[in-house]
Amino acid sequence: MRPAKTTERLYMLRNLLAAAVVVLSSGCAYHAAPVSAPAVNIVSNFSTKIPGRWALVISDDVAQARREVRATSHACSAHTYPISAGQAFDTSIRRTVEAVFESVVEPQSSLTIDALKAGGYAGQLSFRLSEFTPRISCAIGFWSGTCTANVEVGFAAEVRNSKGAIVHNSSTGGSKSSDGNAGGACEGGSAVLADATSRATKDALERMAERLSNATGLRP
Repeated sequence: MRPAKTTERLYMLRNLLAAAVVVLSSGCAYHAAPVSAPAVNIVSNFSTKIPGRWALVISDDVAQARREVRATSHACSAHTYPISAGQAFDTSIRRTVEAVFESVVEPQSSLTIDALKAGGYAGQLSFRLSEFTPRISCAIGFWSGTCTANVEVGFAAEVRNSKGAIVHNSSTGGSKSSDGNAGGACEGGSAVLADATSRATKDALERMAERLSNATGLRP
């Protein structure tokens, strides 16, 4: 017959294992919050910004950029990683445009040709989100797990002059990955996903900034 203490320990161990199974099998939502990542390293053939006063219109799909991500791996697949990147995208675009154009004003909506002329604008720059594909996979090790996130971000920009004619139209994309600790219950995946998103945003906007800055059609 087993001693009472041994039986009690086995009972406690069984309860702990049962609790661990419940935690690992039940899904949690770990929200990922990427930070703004405007273009920094801009290679330009010109030493000055694009002159003039420009209207910036950012499409609603940028502010509404949100994805519900699940791990493609078996590890951590019970959890979701909701990622809202709208604010980070919006701020990143604004700061990038300000680094390339001399004067930028953001109106409430797209301006007509008459409004552009009346406001003394050189033209209007419109931005929209063309791609946002975040992925994550995790692996559980002996002591701790790791997560790897791969994110693709794309933007499209169209520039019209004060007469309404399209003088520039381009699309650029960025693809970056990030690795990190999965955490005790896979919560670390949210930070990894957010970091990869910020990296991809910066990559896409740096390419866009270089195209805009070097576009001769935007300069006198």
